[in-house]
Amino acid sequence: MKRLVIALALLLSGCGIQATGAVPMGPAPTFVPRGATSGATPTELVLFFVVDGRVQGVARPSDGRSLLSNSLTLLTKGPDSEERKRGLVTFLPTSGGLVGYEVVNSMLTITLSFPLKGVPPVGLSQISCTALTALNSTGSGNIRPDVVTLTGADGATMQRGCDG
Repeated sequence: MKRLVIALALLLSGCGIQATGAVPMGPAPTFVPRGATSGATPTELVLFFVVDGRVQGVARPSDGRSLLSNSLTLLTKGPDSEERKRGLVTFLPTSGGLVGYEVVNSMLTITLSFPLKGVPPVGLSQISCTALTALNSTGSGNIRPDVVTLTGADGATMQRGCDG
């Protein structure tokens, strides 16, 4: 009983911390997919390739064109020779490419020139992670930051987040 009285007294007395109003702490956190050391910047693209079965972000210089379309175009070309030397590979068809993309109801849809059937989940994550990182760097806050809808040339459609 004595313990209950002490616990109740402590509960009612509070902790001594005074309430404050909102304290400005800078911009809200941004989405950076697992495997990226940071989001892309206007002078940098982050492409996601695969090493040891997991997606990993690789920074490349940007030529100033749209980060999203440029990133996806370069992604479909695969890792460059230096990246291949470091063990990075792609699970995407390197003969394929981006046909287009659009945002509808806060959802990004990417249309690809190759069929989705046969592309393993880690390959689909390469696309989603690259796209979400590019959008994050442009401050596209009206787009859902955790999933992308992919549409293949075979008509298959699926949603994919950045995991892998």
